Amino acid sequence: MAQLNKKKHIGNDFVNIVWSEHKRDYLPMCISSEFNDVVIVIYPQQRRKGLFKISVITKDNVDVSGPLLDGMVVGEEGLSELVRKTAINANQYIREKQGGEGGYKNGGEVRGELIGKISKEFGEAYHAEDVVNTLYSNTYKVYSE
Repeated sequence: MAQLNKKKHIGNDFVNIVWSEHKRDYLPMCISSEFNDVVIVIYPQQRRKGLFKISVITKDNVDVSGPLLDGMVVGEEGLSELVRKTAINANQYIREKQGGEGGYKNGGEVRGELIGKISKEFGEAYHAEDVVNTLYSNTYKVYSE
């Protein structure tokens, strides 16, 4: 059961980053899912130490704008930052595309909207003076007894 829980979320990401030291090309269907719109594969070059070939595999309806593009070869010093920026750009593109007219909303925006809906539906209007008076009058009652 523990192994099943560990693997439960594999394949639920829009962007996957794969490190492959194999001689054959990575097959994106190794992790199949309705998600996995972009796979960034990093191949360390055996003959040229410190260089990495990049493969960017996308679904047909996804357009990734880099900074890494398919077939690029990059050095070790810039690899991590370029992969991270490419993954972030791809993830944002996919989320904006899914968002429809409203576009992508980050977690804070979604929570803010939900709190607004809840307070509008269930909240009561109070004036600041009423709140302060209620607090102090209750405090006075507690301490005066």
